[in-house]
Amino acid sequence: MHDKEDLLPQDGPTMLDVYRSHMGQSRRQDSQQPVVGPNGATDGPGLEGYTRQAHDEIDTQFKRLPNPDLVMYVFPHLAADSGYPVPGYSTVLPMYDHVEYALPGEAEGWQ
Repeated sequence: MHDKEDLLPQDGPTMLDVYRSHMGQSRRQDSQQPVVGPNGATDGPGLEGYTRQAHDEIDTQFKRLPNPDLVMYVFPHLAADSGYPVPGYSTVLPMYDHVEYALPGEAEGWQ
């Protein structure tokens, strides 16, 4: 049977040492390679103008198709159950039941 020292030696580097060593090496490698921008242009050390966010990517790739609002006017009437008068009112409903999205490139001119 093995004891704890045989399986897990306690004299090695700590996790913090391993992390710092790895991060130091990756920073040196990253600083030696130029950053490639959206059109293959290389930028300086910063990434200005070329940051990606999930919100931006979804909005630009999958545009919402138009779903116009329909304004409906309900005329004054008597309630069916009680017979009480109900004043006239307007309400807004979407034309389609749910939101539709265009495939990438399908809705280029739409807002």
